[in-house]
Amino acid sequence: MTMEADRMQNLVLDPKEVDTERLVVLEERRQRTDNNPGSILREHVNAALFLNYPYRRPIIGWEHEIRGLSVDDLRDFYRRWYTPANAILVVAGDITAAELRPMAEKTYGKIPPSPTIERIRPSEPRQSASRRVASRQAAARFQRYKGNAVMGASYPWARRGRQAARTGSRPGIGPCCGFGCQIARLGLF
Repeated sequence: MTMEADRMQNLVLDPKEVDTERLVVLEERRQRTDNNPGSILREHVNAALFLNYPYRRPIIGWEHEIRGLSVDDLRDFYRRWYTPANAILVVAGDITAAELRPMAEKTYGKIPPSPTIERIRPSEPRQSASRRVASRQAAARFQRYKGNAVMGASYPWARRGRQAARTGSRPGIGPCCGFGCQIARLGLF
């Protein structure tokens, strides 16, 4: 716990090391995405499929965003997210919660409280239009990639048609996984 508490408050960001790590991340992006026509196509399909939801952004990030990150951006991100208020403590072993609580309070209680993090739950607008993504790369031409947007029941337009989603009876809605989700078929090939 001491190491994790230290990690939450004593990050050292040396600009030279940040630049070196940026090059490592860019190289990883080139190897896994930019050199793979299927990965490039998948990125573009996700960007077209999701209009507002974070899935539209690649996990590793777009190249221009990686290049544009500053040390201050990294420090701001660290200060906002690396706090006890945003952490879950998982402990396994021969210990009870009553024994653990004082240790956790002693270790993490030294860290000044951070502002409460507001959980923003982005919503995806109703999918009402078909979108196509075409790749001109020869290796990607022969791949058929069909994208489906899965909208959970927490989305306002999904609540109304939960049963219809299971049966696929609503226009534009396909079969459901059985948990009240709706799958909007968007015709992406």
